[in-house]
Amino acid sequence: MKHVKNTPSLKDWNLEAVDEIGKALEGVVLKAAAEALHCAIQDSEMSIYFPAEWGKHDGIGNKNPDPLDVYLSVGITPDADNPAYYSFNLRECLADTLELCAEDGSFSAGLAKISESLKSLATDIDTAIETGKKSAE
Repeated sequence: MKHVKNTPSLKDWNLEAVDEIGKALEGVVLKAAAEALHCAIQDSEMSIYFPAEWGKHDGIGNKNPDPLDVYLSVGITPDADNPAYYSFNLRECLADTLELCAEDGSFSAGLAKISESLKSLATDIDTAIETGKKSAE
């Protein structure tokens, strides 16, 4: 994953583990945790994928994923073969923005850019599918 801007900081977080070790070590522990998180995010073991690519399952046991679900796999577990997974859905990410745009036109310029890019991506996907079908014949 490519780092774009800023690094994680946990200095303002209230964590139970910090309470257990005492306030004296709080700054050091939170700084170390933030550094570990930053390293894990940039690790080559981190990946993002669309579980719908797998077909009727998502590669980790869930059935019938939404095609717009996106999974984030982070190698921050002791077992490299079983990373932590997180997910988000593209449609849900844009839901509030779409609603506001429909109400009063807010974000319409940005949404138009997203729309064009997604249409272009859909064309690329369709081309890859058709090329793959021809190659398989």
